[in-house]
Amino acid sequence: MIQDAQGNLVGTTQFGGQFGRGTIFQLTPAKKRWRQKVLYSFCAQDSCADGAIPAAPVSIDSAGNIYGTTSAGGQYVPDGGTVFELHRRTFSTLHSFCQDQCTDGETPVGSVSIGASGELFGMTVYGGAGGGGTVFKLEP
Repeated sequence: MIQDAQGNLVGTTQFGGQFGRGTIFQLTPAKKRWRQKVLYSFCAQDSCADGAIPAAPVSIDSAGNIYGTTSAGGQYVPDGGTVFELHRRTFSTLHSFCQDQCTDGETPVGSVSIGASGELFGMTVYGGAGGGGTVFKLEP
C-alpha cells in the first residue's frame, strides 16, 4: 500500500470486488479503526478491456492521481495486461499490452514509477524483441 497526501492508504487486491478480478481500495483513518472503500473494481468493461488482476502496488502523483498495472486483461485477446490511471473516481486505461510477438511487452509487473514530466516507467515479464520482457515508458 501507499499513503496519499491526506493520510489514506491506497492499495490493490488481485481478486475480489464486484467482478472478482481485483480492486483498487482506500483505507481512511477513523476513530480507532480504518474505514475501507473500493475505488474501482476491475473487469467492469467487456472482455476485461480495463484490465484484471492488479498484482503490484500503485503509485500516486502530486495531484493525487493513482497509477498502476494489471497482469491480465486489456483490449487484446489473449490478454497481456494494462497500465491504468484513476483520476477523481474516473478510470482510464492508458495502455493495453499486446501478446504473442508484440514488441511493447506482455504481463507488466511491479509498480510504475512517475518521472519528473509525468511519464510512467515500468517493466513487463514477457514480450519484447527477444521475448524476455521489456522496460516501458509512457508519455503523458
